[in-house]
Amino acid sequence: MDELAYDLGIDPIELRLRNEPDRDPGTGAPFSTRRLRECFRVGSRTVGWDGRDPEPRSARDGDWLLGTGVAVASYHTQRAPAQALARLDADGTAIVQCATSDMGPGTYTSMTQVAADALGLPVPGVRFQLGDSTMPLSPPHGGSMTMASVGSAVQDTCDKLRRQAVRLAVEDPGSPLHGASADDVVVRNGRLHLRDDPGRGETYRQLLARADRPHLEARGGYAPGDEQERFSTHAYGAVFAQVAVDERLGLVRIRRVLGVVKGLGEVVIVGVAPAIANAVFHATGRRVRELPITADALL
Repeated sequence: MDELAYDLGIDPIELRLRNEPDRDPGTGAPFSTRRLRECFRVGSRTVGWDGRDPEPRSARDGDWLLGTGVAVASYHTQRAPAQALARLDADGTAIVQCATSDMGPGTYTSMTQVAADALGLPVPGVRFQLGDSTMPLSPPHGGSMTMASVGSAVQDTCDKLRRQAVRLAVEDPGSPLHGASADDVVVRNGRLHLRDDPGRGETYRQLLARADRPHLEARGGYAPGDEQERFSTHAYGAVFAQVAVDERLGLVRIRRVLGVVKGLGEVVIVGVAPAIANAVFHATGRRVRELPITADALL
């Protein structure tokens, strides 16, 4: 796409926008979501794309040739059934479990955030446990499916647990929330209160202590429907790279990479290499079609 844009004398982003499809060209299915135009708009504004001279070798910093490149990222989205268990203890903290794993992408953190948001607790008030096959079912940790699958199970489970606590409060004659509609109750920082009257409420700790309950517990889960049969589902984004290439030595230095990330996981690395290669071309006028981009290819 980048080479075609230069051959036609069209801005590389403009060429992509002109050819942006309304439906999946391969299947004809409608996209579940497709806001790539917005990704380009945000990214180009952030890196100052419109102020760049499109001519290769047109910008330098001393001995360094400067270039900016762009590429598109796309990654399939996978989902699988998952389950979770959540327990709200009498001290107002929660434990959430799922037999998923964390090889480094931050499952502990992301699931804790999802659970805390759903339960209306501060993040330090939630402990997420994983990595044990005796815990609720989880799909394999890969294919960027953990957030969509396990995250959805954690969301469902913690929503059920929060609703259970709200129901206990509105049905308890001793609660300040007695008689209120459950739909009017929200939870923030571990405190249940009326949406339109924040002064009327109580904490999880007060609720469980009065009810003499050591904890509340809920199980939930997620199972994908037929969305992937009815829609074309992809994570996507626009990746921008700014590089400096030593004119005499052929050394490439990455000064900046910006991804404007719909989805998380492997999609964030898709598009990085071509964006860098396109930036190298803009800096040097050399097209490199093999990785890694080594000095000998630029001398």
